[in-house]
Amino acid sequence: VFHVGLVIGQPLIGLALDRAGRRRTVLGCCGLSLACTLPLVYGSGMEFWPVAGLMLVWGGANYGLYTAGLALIGDRFQAEKLTAAIAALAAVYALAAIIGPAVAGGMMTVLGAQGLFGAVAVVYLAALCGGVWLFRPVEPGWQKQTR
Repeated sequence: VFHVGLVIGQPLIGLALDRAGRRRTVLGCCGLSLACTLPLVYGSGMEFWPVAGLMLVWGGANYGLYTAGLALIGDRFQAEKLTAAIAALAAVYALAAIIGPAVAGGMMTVLGAQGLFGAVAVVYLAALCGGVWLFRPVEPGWQKQTR
């Protein structure tokens, strides 16, 4: 269900990138992902369909972060700097793939199954706060010129 959200969400993410802007889309996807994980932290007794709905929306928003991040990088960098920025993004993803399972496993040991969602919610919250702080102005002049 999570991955179906990716397929369904990509056209909506593309529309948001074009209409709302790159940074707003990143912040929106991050906030929506956080909003979808929080009920999963506290809702251990939730039925299948509400969880499936959350997972569907979360999947689209989560993968939208990657798409919007690539769009931000593509707007901002060119030539060799674009290659370096994409390589840096790949390195961050690889590092997260190494660290993430250990952190999630530790949280699951402490909190049970909800620990996974709690760990992810903390990451989204930190990213959202960092994005709100760093994305000032929300849509810079260099982005408005690319439309």
